[in-house]
Amino acid sequence: MARYGRAMTQLPAPFRFANPGDAAPLAELANMAGHGLPLHIWTLQARKGRSPWVIGRNRQAHLARLGQIVVADQGAGPFGAFTHHAIGPRDTPAPCDPQAPALTRPLMELERLLPQSLYLSSIACFPDHRNCGLGTQMLSCAAGLAQDLGHDRLSMIVADINDGARRLYGRLGFEEIGRHDRLDDDWDGDITAWILLSKPI
Repeated sequence: MARYGRAMTQLPAPFRFANPGDAAPLAELANMAGHGLPLHIWTLQARKGRSPWVIGRNRQAHLARLGQIVVADQGAGPFGAFTHHAIGPRDTPAPCDPQAPALTRPLMELERLLPQSLYLSSIACFPDHRNCGLGTQMLSCAAGLAQDLGHDRLSMIVADINDGARRLYGRLGFEEIGRHDRLDDDWDGDITAWILLSKPI
């Protein structure tokens, strides 16, 4: 039996499920999707003398083993990816971790508002592959995967400064269902709020 994310379906080209060997480009893509927030968090988690990128690569390798990352790859390695996991029913939200960094608590609070869905926690591609329809392809692939896993809705959280992505998601039917201001912290990113988006499939 396949693991959770590895649905019993054939992903359309150029997509495949990630494997731990993809960890290095996946860490870069995750950091791009998070506007530098992932690297900041990995830096906080890294012990003295250890590269935060090692933390990031290990995290991505773990998610790949769980089958929770899909990559776009035409044979030369990943050039785009989306990460996903299931959100449970609205009446049984997971409690927020009081020890979580202030940076991540707004994201956790928004995630608690999500209806049962397949949540896309990260979606990105390298600059050379932008503006060629890959984002639309990835979301179409995610929708097919969600249906195969028994979900009827996609959800995601996007930064308020990501105007291009918000326009794309709006054209594809995503609607805003909540937002949360960024909490004060020691990160110097430009994001001021996080926006929860969702669409039925």
